[in-house]
Amino acid sequence: MNALKKENIEEEYKTSYSFEDDDSEHHDEEESEELWLISYADLMTLLMAFFALLLSFSTFDLEKVEQVKQKAAEQYGGEYDKPHEQLQEDIKQVIVEEDLGEFAQIEKHPLGVVISLQGSVLFNSGSVRFKASTKSVLSKLIGIVKTEANGYNLIIEGHTDDAPISSNLIKSNWELSALRASTLARAFTSVGFDKNRIKVSGYADSKPVVPNRNPAGEPLINNRAKNRRVVLKVLNLGKKNEEPI
Repeated sequence: MNALKKENIEEEYKTSYSFEDDDSEHHDEEESEELWLISYADLMTLLMAFFALLLSFSTFDLEKVEQVKQKAAEQYGGEYDKPHEQLQEDIKQVIVEEDLGEFAQIEKHPLGVVISLQGSVLFNSGSVRFKASTKSVLSKLIGIVKTEANGYNLIIEGHTDDAPISSNLIKSNWELSALRASTLARAFTSVGFDKNRIKVSGYADSKPVVPNRNPAGEPLINNRAKNRRVVLKVLNLGKKNEEPI
């Protein structure tokens, strides 16, 4: 009888030991899984930090972003709102109100709008001072740009025809074109526009829109008038301060 009891106790002991061993193995498996998940989470965190660092060094090409948005809308449906459309329309309205249709051009740009004004609208011949009659159009244009394009960049270009000029202050068309562009820049800074977002260039007669002379070398008066111009580019360049080439 005692021998039988002893056998039963030993059997229970073995069974209990076996259960404890199984629990230990199961616990080890759970710990291994948890360690793997921790390592994976650490890896994902490091990857996110790495890509965030890369993003901080990158510069977005806003023009390409808009192109992608437009293509996506065309392919997958949905509406695509053209950027800067209201800015363009408001500037066109100023040109109409001031009856400058034949003396001004407005061009669409992926990053904003480009306005070209013939020199005769703003300046007298050979002068770098605004004409008194330009006060209204300048006030309206500057007001629109300041309100609707706050934070944009201004690239202002002065252009002349090929007729030589020489005076006590202005020795060549290089000075004339640069000074006219600078005069427009000062008009913007005088109302609080950030000078760090303005770039001024003078091109003289190096970038005509139409030939200054006919094949015989004779001057084309109307063409020369078109080449004498000031170009104002109102562009959203983001962090960059240079127009993309």
